[in-house]
Amino acid sequence: MWSRTVETAVKLGFAVNRGSADGKVAPAADGTKPTFPVFSERPDVGTIIVAGSTVAIVTDDGDREIYVILGNTVTEFQFGMSDSSGAWIPATTGNYTGVQFLQSGVAGDVVKARAAQFKLP
Repeated sequence: MWSRTVETAVKLGFAVNRGSADGKVAPAADGTKPTFPVFSERPDVGTIIVAGSTVAIVTDDGDREIYVILGNTVTEFQFGMSDSSGAWIPATTGNYTGVQFLQSGVAGDVVKARAAQFKLP
């Protein structure tokens, strides 16, 4: 896990990309850049973290379970990327993944996931 400064408000359990400078993150809008989940435990998913605050960004260094919010229907073990709001959706060809879902769910659900950063061919 890394800690980074929030450049533009983000929500716990949502996706972020690198911000305008090293050590900063901003909300992700799609899967075209390396994407990371903002660490969240079940009760705090969706909490807004304001600009200038520090958040924990989950990397695939460990096998930590986290909670993420869905922007579309997903299936257990599917890989996910960010949608335009930073919620998680099934990853598509040519995009970067940020998580692997450990539960199935539909848009708006909070599900368990683990970090999984790579680009789909």
